[in-house]
Amino acid sequence: MTDTATQMRTNVEGWRHLLAFLAGKSLRLVYASSAAVYGVTSSPQNRVGDPERSANAYGFSKLHMEHLAKRFSGENPKIPVAGLRYFNVYGPRESHKKKSASMIGQLACQIRSGKQPRLFLDGNQKRDFVYIEDAVDATLGAAFAPRGNGIFNVGSGHSRSFNKVISCLNAALGTQAMPDCFPCPYRFFQPHTEAELWATKAAFGSQPRFSLGKGIDAYRESGWLGSDCEE
Repeated sequence: MTDTATQMRTNVEGWRHLLAFLAGKSLRLVYASSAAVYGVTSSPQNRVGDPERSANAYGFSKLHMEHLAKRFSGENPKIPVAGLRYFNVYGPRESHKKKSASMIGQLACQIRSGKQPRLFLDGNQKRDFVYIEDAVDATLGAAFAPRGNGIFNVGSGHSRSFNKVISCLNAALGTQAMPDCFPCPYRFFQPHTEAELWATKAAFGSQPRFSLGKGIDAYRESGWLGSDCEE
């Protein structure tokens, strides 16, 4: 089975069956979308409502989930439905995800094992890295906010380069690792992602509390930063 087929069956068809089961019930529905729906955009700041240009199977499947949720919401107006476009979430206990774990977790593993952390291109590409506690706060906000209906970004609201990630990891781990940069092996690449959070803050009242450095320090203090890695 191709990766696209797997993504569509798991994310889209599974979601379609779940929505059919929930139709007409009394509940509030919060589901996980992804910043991957934005794909490669011309604007560095990703705003809900801007055109989506999903560039891989995962982002494409998440965008289809949003379309299904929008139709479900129209057919079930008494059920609030919030879709959360998570950006680059990182934090403790993610190593079981292996290659799907955050790059912050993976780079920490490389550094702690004595390897050079590997980065695409020159490491100056930027992402919106959001610490898990901020992601949880936004998710709980979506679950209980009276206006939690629609699509919302979940990020830090700031973009940071991968070189900055290495700098923060070195500071947290007491190392001096230098990155090993190599060409991007993928057909597409997002040079910059950054969550626009106005609608999220207005609806949920949640405000990100962790900068990149503070989040990586909290990750280290948890005891999980690069401590449970597998090859």
